[in-house]
Amino acid sequence: MTAPVLALILANLVPAAGLLFFGWHLFDLLAVYWSENVIIGGFMLLRIAASPKIPIGGKLFLLPFFATHYGLFCFVHGVFLVAIFGDGSAPADFYRAPAHLLATAAGEGYGLGLVALAGSHAVSFVQNYLRRERQIAAPNPFAPYGRVIAMHLVVMAGALLTLGFDAGPLFTTLLVAAKIAVDVATHRAEHRLRSAPATAPTEPPDSEPEPPDDDYVAIE
Repeated sequence: MTAPVLALILANLVPAAGLLFFGWHLFDLLAVYWSENVIIGGFMLLRIAASPKIPIGGKLFLLPFFATHYGLFCFVHGVFLVAIFGDGSAPADFYRAPAHLLATAAGEGYGLGLVALAGSHAVSFVQNYLRRERQIAAPNPFAPYGRVIAMHLVVMAGALLTLGFDAGPLFTTLLVAAKIAVDVATHRAEHRLRSAPATAPTEPPDSEPEPPDDDYVAIE
Protein backbone atom coordinates (compact mmCIF):
# COMPACT_ATOMS: atom_id res chain seq x y z
CA MET A 1 0.00 0.00 0.00
CA THR A 2 1.42 3.35 -1.04
CA ALA A 3 1.73 6.34 1.27
CA PRO A 4 -1.00 8.37 -0.54
CA VAL A 5 -3.50 5.47 -0.29
CA LEU A 6 -2.71 4.96 3.39
CA ALA A 7 -3.10 8.70 4.03
CA LEU A 8 -6.42 8.68 2.19
CA ILE A 9 -7.79 5.80 4.31
CA LEU A 10 -6.61 7.31 7.59
CA ALA A 11 -8.05 10.71 6.69
CA ASN A 12 -11.46 9.18 5.96
CA LEU A 13 -11.44 7.43 9.32
CA VAL A 14 -11.64 10.81 11.05
CA PRO A 15 -15.26 11.42 9.90
CA ALA A 16 -16.07 7.83 10.87
CA ALA A 17 -14.80 8.52 14.39
CA GLY A 18 -16.83 11.73 14.45
CA LEU A 19 -20.01 9.78 13.63
CA LEU A 20 -19.39 7.04 16.16
CA PHE A 21 -17.96 8.95 19.11
CA PHE A 22 -18.46 12.70 18.73
CA GLY A 23 -22.07 13.13 17.70
CA TRP A 24 -21.64 14.07 14.04
CA HIS A 25 -24.84 14.10 12.00
CA LEU A 26 -25.41 13.17 8.38
CA PHE A 27 -25.38 16.77 7.17
CA ASP A 28 -22.09 17.42 8.97
CA LEU A 29 -20.54 14.47 7.12
CA LEU A 30 -21.88 15.65 3.76
CA ALA A 31 -20.58 19.17 4.40
CA VAL A 32 -17.08 17.80 5.05
CA TYR A 33 -17.19 15.64 1.92
CA TRP A 34 -18.49 18.53 -0.21
CA SER A 35 -15.67 20.71 1.09
CA GLU A 36 -13.26 17.97 0.01
CA ASN A 37 -14.41 18.71 -3.56
CA VAL A 38 -13.08 22.24 -3.14
CA ILE A 39 -9.76 20.85 -1.87
CA ILE A 40 -9.51 18.54 -4.89
CA GLY A 41 -10.09 21.51 -7.18
CA GLY A 42 -7.44 23.52 -5.37
CA PHE A 43 -4.83 20.82 -5.90
CA MET A 44 -5.74 20.58 -9.58
CA LEU A 45 -4.99 24.30 -9.86
CA LEU A 46 -1.61 23.62 -8.24
CA ARG A 47 -0.98 20.79 -10.72
CA ILE A 48 -1.68 23.08 -13.65
CA ALA A 49 0.51 25.85 -12.21
CA ALA A 50 3.41 23.47 -11.48
CA SER A 51 3.30 21.55 -14.76
CA PRO A 52 6.39 21.91 -16.96
CA LYS A 53 4.37 20.50 -19.87
CA ILE A 54 2.03 23.51 -20.12
CA PRO A 55 3.39 26.81 -21.49
CA ILE A 56 2.71 30.06 -19.69
CA GLY A 57 0.01 31.05 -22.16
CA GLY A 58 -1.75 27.74 -21.63
CA LYS A 59 -1.66 28.19 -17.87
CA LEU A 60 -3.11 31.69 -18.13
CA PHE A 61 -6.06 30.16 -19.97
CA LEU A 62 -6.46 26.87 -18.06
CA LEU A 63 -6.28 28.27 -14.52
CA PRO A 64 -9.31 30.61 -14.76
CA PHE A 65 -11.11 28.17 -17.09
CA PHE A 66 -10.86 25.30 -14.62
CA ALA A 67 -11.64 27.51 -11.62
CA THR A 68 -14.82 28.69 -13.36
CA HIS A 69 -16.30 25.42 -14.60
CA TYR A 70 -15.26 23.38 -11.58
CA GLY A 71 -16.48 26.13 -9.27
CA LEU A 72 -19.89 26.06 -10.97
CA PHE A 73 -19.98 22.27 -10.60
CA CYS A 74 -19.28 22.52 -6.86
CA PHE A 75 -21.81 25.32 -6.49
CA VAL A 76 -24.66 23.36 -8.08
CA HIS A 77 -23.72 20.23 -6.14
CA GLY A 78 -23.73 22.22 -2.90
CA VAL A 79 -27.16 23.69 -3.63
CA PHE A 80 -28.59 20.20 -4.12
CA LEU A 81 -27.00 18.92 -0.91
CA VAL A 82 -28.45 21.74 1.16
CA ALA A 83 -31.85 21.45 -0.51
CA ILE A 84 -32.11 17.69 0.13
CA PHE A 85 -30.20 17.16 3.36
CA GLY A 86 -30.04 20.65 4.90
CA ASP A 87 -30.63 21.01 8.62
CA GLY A 88 -32.65 23.71 10.36
CA SER A 89 -29.80 26.19 10.11
CA ALA A 90 -29.57 25.97 6.29
CA PRO A 91 -30.09 29.32 4.53
CA ALA A 92 -33.23 29.91 2.51
CA ASP A 93 -31.30 31.60 -0.30
CA PHE A 94 -29.82 28.94 -2.56
CA TYR A 95 -26.76 31.01 -3.48
CA ARG A 96 -25.62 30.90 0.16
CA ALA A 97 -25.56 27.10 0.24
CA PRO A 98 -21.81 26.68 -0.53
CA ALA A 99 -20.86 29.17 2.19
CA HIS A 100 -23.08 27.30 4.64
CA LEU A 101 -21.44 23.98 3.77
CA LEU A 102 -17.95 25.43 4.18
CA ALA A 103 -18.88 27.03 7.49
CA THR A 104 -20.29 23.72 8.74
CA ALA A 105 -17.24 21.72 7.64
CA ALA A 106 -14.83 24.20 9.22
CA GLY A 107 -16.88 24.57 12.38
CA GLU A 108 -15.93 23.42 15.84
CA GLY A 109 -15.61 19.66 15.97
CA TYR A 110 -15.59 19.13 12.20
CA GLY A 111 -12.50 21.02 11.12
CA LEU A 112 -10.19 18.12 12.02
CA GLY A 113 -11.91 15.96 9.41
CA LEU A 114 -11.40 18.63 6.79
CA VAL A 115 -7.74 19.09 7.74
CA ALA A 116 -7.18 15.31 7.58
CA LEU A 117 -8.68 15.09 4.08
CA ALA A 118 -6.64 18.09 2.91
CA GLY A 119 -3.53 16.41 4.30
CA SER A 120 -4.21 13.22 2.36
CA HIS A 121 -4.53 15.15 -0.89
CA ALA A 122 -1.32 17.02 -0.08
CA VAL A 123 0.51 13.70 0.34
CA SER A 124 -0.82 12.54 -3.03
CA PHE A 125 0.16 15.84 -4.65
CA VAL A 126 3.77 15.51 -3.48
CA GLN A 127 4.22 11.75 -3.89
CA ASN A 128 2.28 11.15 -7.08
CA TYR A 129 2.42 14.43 -8.95
CA LEU A 130 5.54 16.39 -8.03
CA ARG A 131 7.80 13.33 -7.85
CA ARG A 132 6.51 11.43 -10.89
CA GLU A 133 3.54 12.55 -12.94
CA ARG A 134 4.50 16.15 -13.71
CA GLN A 135 7.40 14.93 -15.86
CA ILE A 136 5.22 12.48 -17.79
CA ALA A 137 2.22 14.43 -19.03
CA ALA A 138 0.24 17.63 -18.53
CA PRO A 139 -2.57 17.38 -15.95
CA ASN A 140 -6.06 16.82 -17.32
CA PRO A 141 -8.39 19.55 -15.94
CA PHE A 142 -11.38 17.22 -16.37
CA ALA A 143 -9.81 14.39 -14.35
CA PRO A 144 -11.36 15.35 -10.97
CA TYR A 145 -14.90 14.99 -12.27
CA GLY A 146 -14.87 11.21 -12.64
CA ARG A 147 -13.57 10.65 -9.14
CA VAL A 148 -15.78 13.26 -7.50
CA ILE A 149 -18.95 12.10 -9.28
CA ALA A 150 -18.36 8.42 -8.49
CA MET A 151 -17.56 9.20 -4.86
CA HIS A 152 -20.59 11.42 -4.32
CA LEU A 153 -23.04 9.14 -6.10
CA VAL A 154 -22.17 6.51 -3.49
CA VAL A 155 -22.31 9.04 -0.66
CA MET A 156 -25.66 10.52 -1.70
CA ALA A 157 -27.24 7.10 -2.34
CA GLY A 158 -26.16 5.99 1.11
CA ALA A 159 -27.35 9.25 2.64
CA LEU A 160 -30.81 8.82 1.09
CA LEU A 161 -30.99 5.28 2.47
CA THR A 162 -29.93 6.58 5.86
CA LEU A 163 -32.73 9.14 5.85
CA GLY A 164 -35.27 6.65 4.51
CA PHE A 165 -34.61 4.08 7.22
CA ASP A 166 -33.86 6.62 9.96
CA ALA A 167 -30.61 4.76 10.57
CA GLY A 168 -28.19 5.50 13.37
CA PRO A 169 -24.49 6.35 13.33
CA LEU A 170 -23.42 2.75 12.69
CA PHE A 171 -25.18 2.67 9.32
CA THR A 172 -23.77 6.09 8.47
CA THR A 173 -20.31 4.75 9.30
CA LEU A 174 -20.90 1.99 6.75
CA LEU A 175 -21.53 4.81 4.30
CA VAL A 176 -18.07 6.15 5.13
CA ALA A 177 -16.62 2.67 4.48
CA ALA A 178 -18.29 2.57 1.05
CA LYS A 179 -16.92 6.03 0.29
CA ILE A 180 -13.41 4.90 1.24
CA ALA A 181 -13.65 1.87 -1.07
CA VAL A 182 -14.76 3.95 -4.04
CA ASP A 183 -12.23 6.68 -3.24
CA VAL A 184 -9.31 4.23 -3.11
CA ALA A 185 -10.39 2.49 -6.33
CA THR A 186 -10.77 5.73 -8.31
CA HIS A 187 -7.54 7.13 -6.82
CA ARG A 188 -5.55 4.10 -7.95
CA ALA A 189 -7.12 4.06 -11.40
CA GLU A 190 -6.53 7.79 -11.87
CA HIS A 191 -2.86 7.71 -10.92
CA ARG A 192 -2.20 4.45 -12.75
CA LEU A 193 -3.30 6.14 -15.96
CA ARG A 194 -1.32 9.30 -15.26
CA SER A 195 1.93 7.53 -14.39
CA ALA A 196 1.86 4.98 -17.21
CA PRO A 197 4.81 5.68 -19.48
CA ALA A 198 4.01 6.39 -23.06
CA THR A 199 4.80 3.46 -25.29
CA ALA A 200 7.23 4.10 -28.07
CA PRO A 201 5.65 3.96 -31.50
CA THR A 202 6.49 0.77 -33.33
CA GLU A 203 8.27 1.21 -36.61
CA PRO A 204 6.53 -0.22 -39.63
CA PRO A 205 8.19 -3.30 -41.09
CA ASP A 206 10.64 -2.74 -43.85
CA SER A 207 8.87 -2.65 -47.15
CA GLU A 208 9.86 -5.17 -49.73
CA PRO A 209 11.91 -3.79 -52.63
CA GLU A 210 9.87 -2.88 -55.63
CA PRO A 211 10.39 -5.07 -58.66
CA PRO A 212 12.49 -3.45 -61.38
CA ASP A 213 10.76 -1.84 -64.29
CA ASP A 214 10.54 -3.85 -67.42
CA ASP A 215 12.56 -1.19 -69.20
CA TYR A 216 15.39 -1.44 -66.66
CA VAL A 217 18.56 -2.93 -68.12
CA ALA A 218 21.24 -4.19 -65.74
CA ILE A 219 24.73 -2.98 -66.53
CA GLU A 220 27.33 -5.68 -65.97
